[in-house]
Amino acid sequence: MKDWNFSSLARQIWGEEEDYLEMKQGRERISYVFSLFPDLIKKKGCFEDLRSEIKRLLSPCAECVIDLIPEETAYHSFSMGRDIREGELITLDCTLKMETCWVDMAKTWAVGSVSCERENLLKDAERVFYGALGLSRPGSPFSKVCREIERILEESPCRLVPDCGGHGIGRAIHQGQDYIYSTKDSGLFHPTEGAYTVEPVIALDTEEKTLYAYFEETLVCGF
Repeated sequence: MKDWNFSSLARQIWGEEEDYLEMKQGRERISYVFSLFPDLIKKKGCFEDLRSEIKRLLSPCAECVIDLIPEETAYHSFSMGRDIREGELITLDCTLKMETCWVDMAKTWAVGSVSCERENLLKDAERVFYGALGLSRPGSPFSKVCREIERILEESPCRLVPDCGGHGIGRAIHQGQDYIYSTKDSGLFHPTEGAYTVEPVIALDTEEKTLYAYFEETLVCGF
């Protein structure tokens, strides 16, 4: 997956306020952990050990919330004691606060070689994320993002997970409006100030279980 061009997006739509700069620092720290994650997966035998190592890397921050999510879990509830398995997908969702503002990012990785089903799910999750990110601009209709996700998944066996989506973020992890991508006729517009996340969650139903994958980024429109 290519790196998100944070600096380019900042020049287009974001201000240079203190809160933006703090969020930028938080994003850079999470991106550093993301760059190490493929090697960390190889070294740590269980989810709890891996989570502890990530927390150590982020410990200079005032606060952090680390979710390590296996492929069979849509969101954050499972046994952290189980081992990481070759051939599965893992999502790392990091939320951290440098001083006063939170930033929230996530990415799904493959552990070693994965099945064609998992590979296709990962590709569709990335396509959906970039489709949503490309249309997430201050003041733009949220319905455009919903229709683009629908178009991307039109011929795919993958589906959008209902009731999951982005959210406002800043001095609290969840503040302001939630943005649910399955609600096409909500009448919502992307905010013209503050910050929010882009976070569509994708699922694939297989014979054995349902698999999940997603990517997340925080966008800032000025304060």
